[in-house]
Amino acid sequence: MKTWHIITTALIIIAFTGCAGDGGKPSAGSPFVGGTNGVLMSFIEGNPPAEVTDGEQFPFKVVVKLKNDGEATIPAGWMKLSLSGIDPVEFSAKESDMSQPTGEEEKLIRTYKDVEGNTIEGGTAYISFPPNDDDSFNYKGSLSGNMPFTIRADACYRYGTMATSKLCLKRNVLEPDKEGVCKVTESKAVYNSGGPVQITSLQEGVGGRNRISFTFTVAHKGNGNMYQPEEIDRGHDYDWKTLGCGRKKITLNADSGSTIAYTENLLKKDKPLLIIDTGIKPGDNTKGLSCPGITEANDWSRSDVEDDLQTMFGAKPKGDADGMVVGYLPIYSGERTITCTQDIPDDLATESAETVINIYLIYDYLEDISTQVLVKHVSTE
Repeated sequence: MKTWHIITTALIIIAFTGCAGDGGKPSAGSPFVGGTNGVLMSFIEGNPPAEVTDGEQFPFKVVVKLKNDGEATIPAGWMKLSLSGIDPVEFSAKESDMSQPTGEEEKLIRTYKDVEGNTIEGGTAYISFPPNDDDSFNYKGSLSGNMPFTIRADACYRYGTMATSKLCLKRNVLEPDKEGVCKVTESKAVYNSGGPVQITSLQEGVGGRNRISFTFTVAHKGNGNMYQPEEIDRGHDYDWKTLGCGRKKITLNADSGSTIAYTENLLKKDKPLLIIDTGIKPGDNTKGLSCPGITEANDWSRSDVEDDLQTMFGAKPKGDADGMVVGYLPIYSGERTITCTQDIPDDLATESAETVINIYLIYDYLEDISTQVLVKHVSTE
């Protein structure tokens, strides 16, 4: 009986441990809600309807619901929606009815935890196509029989992930770890805000005398496509037509003249902007923070970075720009591991102390949903 009691107790402990880590949810100590979602998209029931008729007898709207389930705010104009799958002219509409930005009233506030640890839901918006209240889609032709059409909605938006952890600083990192407030050579707990790109691990180690190293892995966990973030105007007058999610504008020459078309720019796919912020600037005889493998991002100024961190996460850099590394990180086959070194200035090196490291990822993200509409032929005989 005693043995059975021990086994039962052990199983209960294992069961509770498994539940705590189920679904990749953050632990109770995480400052974030967590998860791998950005914006959740859905069609409003009946918009579009499952069935309509031909001959301009059944006007309808397409309404897309947007729910910010992640932890980055999307300001007005930082998201573009477009419809495809149907010819707008065939459905009594215009080409301009097929795409539009989120307006001032559709700012999507991030999901977040308040000071008491309660989850505050993110913002929700509803985008209607055609955008004018008086306009509708309406199949104006006459079919020979019933015909299904696929309607797809694409959402391209600027998004980001913030991850935070702690590094251990020591006076002499070459000495074996002793009892203290932290250890240099160990895997560190890392917490992620909700978003489709995540930091899945962080390992600290010795990089030399008065130098630590840390290695972390960036992984794409979402269902959409990620692209290098385009340079944008961060005001509300932002030209949303330039937000292309990796699209490249091309000109097709035909007998009747030139036609503008778009194709995917593979050079910008899976290439988020990576910002690593330790806040430790170089000392008199130290190089500071170095992260080989990151492509320099000359189009992002310090003020751009600060604006986006404040806008998206309500965050600020820890300190001087010299304590940050900013660049593009190409990701291959869904994830990328990178190693950085951090020199420890003499005035910061103590017997044992912890410091916070913040890692940010900013990217353009493309997601889509689709549904079918059956156009039924109504006989005029």
